[in-house]
Amino acid sequence: MNRYLEYSTAFMFGTMCCLMFVLAQPSHAQECFKSTDLQQCPNRQADPSHSPSYNGCNLASDCPWNFYHTESCKALEEISVCFTAACNMHDICYDTCNTGLSDDDYQRSCDDEFLEDIRDICVQYAGPKGLLAECIECSVMYYGAVRQGGSRYYEKAQKSACRCCP
Repeated sequence: MNRYLEYSTAFMFGTMCCLMFVLAQPSHAQECFKSTDLQQCPNRQADPSHSPSYNGCNLASDCPWNFYHTESCKALEEISVCFTAACNMHDICYDTCNTGLSDDDYQRSCDDEFLEDIRDICVQYAGPKGLLAECIECSVMYYGAVRQGGSRYYEKAQKSACRCCP
């Protein structure tokens, strides 16, 4: 059995001398901890006290015509297409501890699912109104935003969602 050493001090009664002795404890007694550097934490586990959270499309707007002032996104205002549900699912994905894939692969899978969710919204709500092409074009802008600027939010969420275990 692997063991590590811990030193304790004991005083002998009636003398000024002290003795050092070693306590042997199993190495698995080491606790998991929050890590500030995900690269130094190859053995991540989900923090059982953490619940994934979401806040809509916090950097952009939930409704694309308020954020992207392009013709395609503005066309969606007439039919009130918003991407809140897709943004919430994306937040939850980022805020769920990645315990298997590389960070790049896991983040990309979250981002790709986000694009699929937005496109599903487009098909369901913009398609019947004849604005599917405009909605798909707008979805690409949202996807581009998370691919280009999502890393710091992904890392922050992972630090919150995961524990580093030796």
